[in-house]
Amino acid sequence: MFAAIKKYFFPTPLLTHFDVLQKLGSGGYGTVYLARRKQDNTTVAVKKIKKKRVREYVTTPVGDLPLEIYIAMSMSHTNIIKTSGFLKSGGSWCMVMEHCVGYLDLTSYIHYNNTLSQLTSRKIFIQTYKALTYCFRQNVVHRDVKTDNILVHWSNHQVKLIDFGISSFVRANTKVNEDKGTDIFMPPEFFIKRSYDPLGGTVWALGCLLYCMIFGEVPFVDVEEVLYKDLTYSLPSPTDDPASNYCLDLIERCLEKNENDRVSYKNISYHPWIARHDQSK
Repeated sequence: MFAAIKKYFFPTPLLTHFDVLQKLGSGGYGTVYLARRKQDNTTVAVKKIKKKRVREYVTTPVGDLPLEIYIAMSMSHTNIIKTSGFLKSGGSWCMVMEHCVGYLDLTSYIHYNNTLSQLTSRKIFIQTYKALTYCFRQNVVHRDVKTDNILVHWSNHQVKLIDFGISSFVRANTKVNEDKGTDIFMPPEFFIKRSYDPLGGTVWALGCLLYCMIFGEVPFVDVEEVLYKDLTYSLPSPTDDPASNYCLDLIERCLEKNENDRVSYKNISYHPWIARHDQSK
């Protein structure tokens, strides 16, 4: 890993290597630009992170490196955005990432379609689950799973998990206790105990994700609803359709407010809505 970091480190400012073309978007931890790499004329995405916003550093052969960049550089999965380089430029760190042509963030994709079919939702859900499983196997918890942080290709529905801005390394039996993330995708136990199990919290976020795709809206609008709102489930398709019943059951099991009763992360992969061979809508 350290060898790869050294290989892909650009030691001089951004504009020495790239022509910045336009702004693509911004968030709490950085701004993303479309750029063209001068060396080979390749179009890339560049995320600029102000040094004062860096949460944590990791020591590497090229010096102290933001944890976000270190984690992103260590990811190698078809459903995770690829980070191909990094550099310092003025008061910012810059991450060089693949430019995902033909992709929309899942928030926009749902907005344009109103709701998604169970077939499409299942494809997106499974790919996201696989990406997060890969992260856990690298001892990384994403911590901000939400529709904004999932890119979906408009035609084949390939998924790219993005934004490791608040991700962290996690060990067995440790809790997340930082007040970071998006409130309406965080599990209720965090607001009660100010900590949560990374796997259990991810299950909750996946439940929110599935709810958004199926119903076209977020299940909760604020912390009070996360804690106290009882969800009702009804699909436009007949509820006697086994697929509909399975889908509703998975949502309900993921969004169980009592963490001890919530479906385990591992058991999601065995749920009938995921594991069944019949891929009909």
